Order: sequence, then C-alpha cells, then structure tokens
Amino acid sequence: MYNFFVIMFVIVDIFLVFLIMIQNRTSNETNFSCHSMSSEKFSVSFHHQNKLIYATSILSSLFFLISLIISNINYHESYENKILLHDHKKFFSVK
Repeated sequence: MYNFFVIMFVIVDIFLVFLIMIQNRTSNETNFSCHSMSSEKFSVSFHHQNKLIYATSILSSLFFLISLIISNINYHESYENKILLHDHKKFFSVK
C-alpha cells in the first residue's frame, strides 16, 4: 500500500511539474496574442489556459492528499515500531 502511494506521488509530481511548465509557456503566448490584436487567438489561448489551471489545481490537490496519506502511513508504522521496541525492551530487560 505504501509503495502504491509513493509511485502515485511521483507520477502526480511529474505531471504537475509538466503542467506548470506548459502553463508558463502559454501565458507568454497569451500576452503575445493580446499585443497582436487577434481576438480569435486570444480567446483560444484563454480557454486553453483555463483548462490548464483547472488541471493544475486538481493535480496539486492530489499531490497534497497523497502526501498526507504517506505521512499518516509513516507515522503509524513508526508508532507501531516504537511500541514493539518498548515491549521488547521491557520483556528482555534484566534488573
């Protein structure tokens, strides 16, 4: 289960970086189309930009959610290991 979430975390991270890089490039194209006064290009770029923003917000939410899940799994595993270690020391301690 932990490995699945780590793999999903890396995949979401790669797609998120890719979308952010595309978004920066298209924002420059939007500025260029605005200066050239072609309203058709501007509306297509603006519509495309909204889709990228929506996809980026979904991926960033998934990124945050998966990171919370991974940290929760790590916390519970470390807590269980501490309990086992404490019981093991208690059981084998010589006084």
